[in-house]
Amino acid sequence: MQHPPVNSKPRSLGRVLCAIFFGHPQVIVLVPLSIGILVHAIVRLTHEEPTHGFTPAELVRCAGVLTALTMFAGLSIFYLVIVIMGILQKSGNGNSVTATRSTTEGLRLDCIITRKFLLERIAELGKSRTLIGPVARSDSHGHAPQHFYEVVKRPDEIALDFGYCVYGPKGVLLPARETLLQFDRVDGQFKARACIDDRPTAIVGVHPCDLHAIETLDVVFRDGPSDTHYLTRRENTFIVGIDCARPCTDGVFCGDIGTNLAAGGFDVMLYPLFDVVDASALRGFKCVGPESNGRCLGAMFGTEAGRRWFEGGPKEDFYIPEGKDIEIFDAYLDQKREAFPQEIEADWKDVPRILGRSYDSLLWKATSNRCYSCGSCNLVCPTCYCFDIQDENDLPVESGRRERTWDGCMLREFASVAGGHNFRDASANRLRHRILRKGAWIQQQTGHHGCVGCGRCDRACTAQISIKQIMNQLAEEARHAGN
Repeated sequence: MQHPPVNSKPRSLGRVLCAIFFGHPQVIVLVPLSIGILVHAIVRLTHEEPTHGFTPAELVRCAGVLTALTMFAGLSIFYLVIVIMGILQKSGNGNSVTATRSTTEGLRLDCIITRKFLLERIAELGKSRTLIGPVARSDSHGHAPQHFYEVVKRPDEIALDFGYCVYGPKGVLLPARETLLQFDRVDGQFKARACIDDRPTAIVGVHPCDLHAIETLDVVFRDGPSDTHYLTRRENTFIVGIDCARPCTDGVFCGDIGTNLAAGGFDVMLYPLFDVVDASALRGFKCVGPESNGRCLGAMFGTEAGRRWFEGGPKEDFYIPEGKDIEIFDAYLDQKREAFPQEIEADWKDVPRILGRSYDSLLWKATSNRCYSCGSCNLVCPTCYCFDIQDENDLPVESGRRERTWDGCMLREFASVAGGHNFRDASANRLRHRILRKGAWIQQQTGHHGCVGCGRCDRACTAQISIKQIMNQLAEEARHAGN
């Protein structure tokens, strides 16, 4: 989705005027007063005795006074409007912790289960669906294992305690390469048939940030021209989320955005309550015993399908929370709020405004000098949804297929059009385009997050360009500019 260049001159002029009037209220008095003094001087130079009625000098004086009073009133109203808008904006923007707290108030556990129960239910799920979950993979250099979403055969292959996956689960719903249709020559004419993937699938182990990313993709491919291929996969995908009790790795800023908690987008959500709550608080807790080994999980149903999935499990490993259980869950949420530090030096609600005033910032050029335009950030981002479509033909042309592949706005040829023109040829323009989409444009168009704070783009960038650092530098520029 392309965005035309913004006319920067009116934007810059507007910012200058707002800065002058908002930062220097004495202008409201000085400008009309200067006009009054200038008019008075002109009148003194052209003074003449009246023969009858009003002289030209008196008319000029009257017009000058009226102009000065009108300007004084207009500037005062303009300044008052700016002040009121600033107050309303500040009062409407709570900090990220407050936003998270209001989100957690509606969360209630539906049941508490043991790990044994969960593994049994996952095994049952695998009988009717393709199981996909985070799997640990080590390299030959002795580095720490990394996790990737892969097809598994057994529940014990899924790393339920994984930190983060290099790629999000987006590739399950929107494959990096997929065939949309095939066509064949039949009786001298080409006949096309759609290739719809409706295989039942289950993704087990989706963190809250990726759940928010999936909700963004749902809106993009559902609203407006709907995408049958994506929506069919989505309808046939069962999602089991796993909450993060603490940041999954360094550099994430999901807590600032509020995407470290999810209230929807899943069939079942799991909470590792006992990985966080102090052991002293677990005395007398029903799920703590030699058999469970303190490894029970809280669960919340997002859909009726999720509820039915649990109903078939062994009842001895499943019970409805009450009393102490609810207190433990509340303690879990309290400790989770404290575990996510503030990483962005501005309230996330202010980020679209900060990005809006940053179009002409020198930061884009300075940062893009390090960019290789490799598109790694696009590949790992869970909310990037741009794609390219090409027809692949067999020779001789008797059959072929139409394929969709991921595309990325950081690639040099992304904005190339017919005639060889590239309207985003400079890497600075591509970087600005990507950051504005992540922090402002996608949210303005869909109402959902364009960035979920997972930090994957920062970790994947070979030039060590950080979206978090860019946001913080732009926030600093906004503070110095006084807006």
